[in-house]
Amino acid sequence: MKQRQPMARVRPLISFATGVLATLATVTIWWWVAERPATGGTAGMSMSAASGATSMPGMEMGRDDLAGMDMGGPAQERQVAVTLTPARRQAIGVRVGRVERRPLDAAIRTVGTVTSDERRVRQVNLRVAGWITHLAVDYTGQTVRAGDPLLTMYSPELAATQAEYRLAIRTQARLGANAFEPIRTGADQQVQAAAERLRRFNLSDEQIAVLEHSEPRAETTLLAPIAGVVTKKMALQGAYATPEMPLYEITDLSTVWVQAQVYEHDLAFVNVGQEAEVTLASYPNEVFRGRVVFIDRTLTAETRTAPVRLELPNRDLRIKPGMYGDVTIRVVGEPVLAVPREAVLDSGTRRLTFLVRGEGRFRLVWARVGYCE
Repeated sequence: MKQRQPMARVRPLISFATGVLATLATVTIWWWVAERPATGGTAGMSMSAASGATSMPGMEMGRDDLAGMDMGGPAQERQVAVTLTPARRQAIGVRVGRVERRPLDAAIRTVGTVTSDERRVRQVNLRVAGWITHLAVDYTGQTVRAGDPLLTMYSPELAATQAEYRLAIRTQARLGANAFEPIRTGADQQVQAAAERLRRFNLSDEQIAVLEHSEPRAETTLLAPIAGVVTKKMALQGAYATPEMPLYEITDLSTVWVQAQVYEHDLAFVNVGQEAEVTLASYPNEVFRGRVVFIDRTLTAETRTAPVRLELPNRDLRIKPGMYGDVTIRVVGEPVLAVPREAVLDSGTRRLTFLVRGEGRFRLVWARVGYCE
């Protein structure tokens, strides 16, 4: 009795394996009938295979099940149907799902990298040559506000223009309202011309207004044009700077970009303005919401993806360029027919599914699939 116990445990496994192999063999015959071109010789083979399948326990495949099958030529698509008993369906694990019309509410998942907004990057240059005498912003990464001093410089040309403006102001005040009209007009024009030259040298109206009531200073302060973070610093104290030399690069990080990569087969469902969610590795429990602002017009040949740009608000500056995270783009559309994904089989050339006909009958039909999640 001890020697028969292992055989008793093996027999159910052998019986189950035999049933699975028989089922796979039958499905292979049906697949061959469905995919092989119908010619005069293969038609007889297909019917013979179907007849052989009817002898399997729990499965029936009769001539009436092949209704709609045209054996006359390969141009006609054929339909194959099969009948499964409840016991056979339970043995091979057949599940049935409903074909429903549902709103298209899906998600495209990919990855992305945070970058700065190119529209919010400002390079700081001088408008006139001179020597840098003091650096108020002396390291990369420093945060500045619009109007904050960046550096102090001495420029002989700028000092001379300031003196001209100051002289024009004094001449205008000395003439007053008693001068002849042509003389007064000429004095006013000199003041306006000197002020315009100072503006071209990047002096603000506030700095010019100070010169009206005080003597010009030998040194002039360069102010930050925007608020942001100093991402590049090339200015050195004591260096001689010319207009073509960049001194600072300031980036406004209150809004950032996320560069995501979307596969080619998903691009048809991505549009500018769609909502997106980003989860960063630095903040795994937070979801940052933004929107699609640009879809690249070229595809990367190596990965078959297209860059898609998202825009995220970053008022607290927690999101930093270079961060990496997961991107989810929401796809919302009109109601469509939907089936469970596992109900669709891919043969390599087309997609197939089994249509329930009732009373254990299933028909193999071709399926044209749109979006697969």
